[in-house]
Amino acid sequence: MKLNPSKKLLPHVTIIVVVSIGLFATRDWPYETALFPRFGCIAVLSVTMLSLISELVRVRGHGGEQKDLRMTAIVFGWLVLFVVGVWAFGYEFAAVAFVFFFMKIHGKQSWKISIAFTGFSFLFLFSVFRLLLDMIWPHGALWEMFGL
Repeated sequence: MKLNPSKKLLPHVTIIVVVSIGLFATRDWPYETALFPRFGCIAVLSVTMLSLISELVRVRGHGGEQKDLRMTAIVFGWLVLFVVGVWAFGYEFAAVAFVFFFMKIHGKQSWKISIAFTGFSFLFLFSVFRLLLDMIWPHGALWEMFGL
């Protein structure tokens, strides 16, 4: 295993520092208030650390950076679609639909796996936000426009 430090280390380290500061800032918050920001910070921190480790041990070949840029653009496009979905349909519907379409279209998973993970994500979101935190997310702009 050969370590390959690159220019991509600075964004990783920046994200790790900023998210760590955000996590540290919630230390005195009440449990209910801090749960969601902490969960988000821990998730982002974990993914960034894994990405950093992957970047450090990656074996470079020809055309690797072009492929990385293309994949980054595709994932950014999916995130933009998710944000538009949250605005249009609300968080609950958009999050579950995002899981299904991302797994089916981008991940090329089978119908059974896509539906199973979609069901699991629905149960997880419903259990955590509706039952545990008693939080109801606002409906999206389209629901409001049509009075649903």
